[in-house]
Amino acid sequence: MDSGSALRVEKTTLKPVIKKTYVLDTNVLLHDPTAVTAFKQHHVVIPMTVLEELDHIKDRRDKTVSRDARRASQLLAPVVDSATPQALQEGVEVPGTELEGLTPGTLAIYPDQLLADNSEVPYLDDTQAQANDNRIINVALRLQVENPEEFVCLVTKDINMRIKAKGSGLVHVEDYRRDRVLDDIDLLAKGYEHI
Repeated sequence: MDSGSALRVEKTTLKPVIKKTYVLDTNVLLHDPTAVTAFKQHHVVIPMTVLEELDHIKDRRDKTVSRDARRASQLLAPVVDSATPQALQEGVEVPGTELEGLTPGTLAIYPDQLLADNSEVPYLDDTQAQANDNRIINVALRLQVENPEEFVCLVTKDINMRIKAKGSGLVHVEDYRRDRVLDDIDLLAKGYEHI
């Protein structure tokens, strides 16, 4: 390369950060009671149904699961204690979610018991057999329709719930993977080989 030639540097422009909203299922908080902080600068929504399920689970005989339910509730309490009901529905700041140059993450509690069938928004039947899963999916569907410019995602460890949500029209549905080191677990060695 000629020492006199000019070094060409291309200017790149960064895409604007799209606001991301994550609706958490109960099993995410049971799996990782600190999950609310895992989404850093994004908006986390916990439907009221999730809080009701945590309340029922904390009294189960299975001590491990009931302990995780109590721990999840205990970690939510300091975040929401001083918030007004209106602020809590809009979203309150989650301590420990600050990233350099970005605003901290927020947590909102969604009063899903107030949702009703609306012809403009897909609505899953909330009959007793599937009421809780459907109510949580309905929150994500409602947020997706009300905020079309935002990324709205349901996060659940329940495979059938992910399938149901996708089939209902929810564009983004994910498994909670904070505890995984690899994205593709199938690539891990089994630890044995048949000879």
